[in-house]
Amino acid sequence: MKDTINIINRLNEISLSRLYQHTKDDKSFAIIGSQDQNTKRDRREELDDFIRKLSSKYDNIGYNLIKGKYTYDDGLTGNEDSYIIYNIPKEEALKIAQKLNQESIIWKDKDYFGFIKADGTLAGEFNNNEKNMSFSKENTKAFSSKLSGKHNNSQEFIFK
Repeated sequence: MKDTINIINRLNEISLSRLYQHTKDDKSFAIIGSQDQNTKRDRREELDDFIRKLSSKYDNIGYNLIKGKYTYDDGLTGNEDSYIIYNIPKEEALKIAQKLNQESIIWKDKDYFGFIKADGTLAGEFNNNEKNMSFSKENTKAFSSKLSGKHNNSQEFIFK
């Protein structure tokens, strides 16, 4: 029960406007998915465990659940639970990605905002100009994310 209370206490209030602000500040965050890239098995319990351990190791870790939707090259769609983890060291984010067999993560720090492969190779930057998020149905058709929370459940978005 104590772990559950600690998890609830560490959740940051999140909204799309707050997420946008996080893309503009100097702090780091990573978005890490829970689905094994090869088996498509959901590994959210393991991801939850990694976050719990990080939270006890680092005082300033915060996180929120994100629901992802993807369309694969063969046309099939999938859903994946991910977490946005604030103030996580890059090395820790990449370790988790490797352990969960993720192809890549979204990484943001003061110098970079984009995809990084689990081996640390940069895989594509987002345009972090003023409008770096899109909410249009056309842009969110093939893939999108939704923040999980009582006020954010219906608004899909992508980073551009």
